[in-house]
Amino acid sequence: MHNAIRTIFLGTCAGLAAVWGVVGFVFLMQVQGLRTEQAKMERELAAANGRVDAMERTVRRLETVQTEAPRRREIDTNLEKPIASLSDAEIALIRQFIKVPPPVGQIPEPEFKIGDALAQSASLAMPQAVVEKFPRLAGTRFTIDRSGAIAISRAGEERVGLMIPAVSLPPAPVSAN
Repeated sequence: MHNAIRTIFLGTCAGLAAVWGVVGFVFLMQVQGLRTEQAKMERELAAANGRVDAMERTVRRLETVQTEAPRRREIDTNLEKPIASLSDAEIALIRQFIKVPPPVGQIPEPEFKIGDALAQSASLAMPQAVVEKFPRLAGTRFTIDRSGAIAISRAGEERVGLMIPAVSLPPAPVSAN
């Protein structure tokens, strides 16, 4: 009888151990599933945060456009005045602020002609001091070509609207010895 109880007890313990093993395995599988779900949710959250950031940047851009609209209207008003020609004073002031080293020897042909394409990425904004002195140059951009000429485009345009030719140095005097 003692052996029978012992056998039943050992069988019950073995059965309980098997049940606990199965429960433990199921528990581990559930934890692994939760970890997988958590990783998926973290990826989705990161994607959502990226979309929110993009929307915030768009809102800031729109706010900037709205706050600059009055200023843009002022620039647009100035752009209605042609820059087809500049006075000698304007050219002198531009050359004073945009330092171009004088070419040595023969001046090469200018790279640009009026109407040629001039990418904004290849040009710089007109110095503020020049714009303050001559408001009709507000929003203009410029670049210097290899000949030393200054190519100027109007705001929002990617075409050369005006060329200031290169300045050549007078030939050096020859000493008679």
